[in-house]
Amino acid sequence: MKPLILITGANQGLGYATAKQLASTGKYRHLIGARTQKTVEEAIEKLGSASNDLTPVILDLNIDESIKLAAAFIQERFGSLDIFCLETNVFGVVVVMDAFLPLLRASKYSDLRIGDVTSGLGQIGITYSPTSDKTALNMINAVDAVRLQKENILSIVVCPGYCRKDFGAGRGAKSAEEGAQPIVRAATEGLQKNFGKVVEDEGHFVEFGW
Repeated sequence: MKPLILITGANQGLGYATAKQLASTGKYRHLIGARTQKTVEEAIEKLGSASNDLTPVILDLNIDESIKLAAAFIQERFGSLDIFCLETNVFGVVVVMDAFLPLLRASKYSDLRIGDVTSGLGQIGITYSPTSDKTALNMINAVDAVRLQKENILSIVVCPGYCRKDFGAGRGAKSAEEGAQPIVRAATEGLQKNFGKVVEDEGHFVEFGW
């Protein structure tokens, strides 16, 4: 059976571009996460509503109850989760991890992984960062990477670079499609040897600034 992958914010920007690139491979079953029924249905339609590999999931990472309901839906429908790609702030990550880790642990897939979208400016080794939430996210991922490695779950951060998307008024050096490429790579390529590394905007696995 194809691995099951959950993509948050899959109705627009990096999330949609990531879902589109993963769906084009034909190798995965996709849980398409978006905040409302309308936006998730629109995403499914754009991605290809005829595919049986696309399942809508209403998931608002800013609402704890929405996160819990989404996890319960996946538990009831599929029983487990194999790969998880997410982009959220530090508080969302904590709640999301509590909700979805049991689903990853229930999987028998041989290459379990979590991909957290971050910013290069948030690396812990940088003294000053205007993106303190991303710095905190990186620190959480560093802790998760250590504790989850023992369970053969690869937790990795992804830096897609400065992309043109709604956040930032469409400014950026790269398109969402280009920014999604390292996210897809983090979700699908490499082995546990990439523990403690970050996928940078050019798609390379590099040492994480711990």
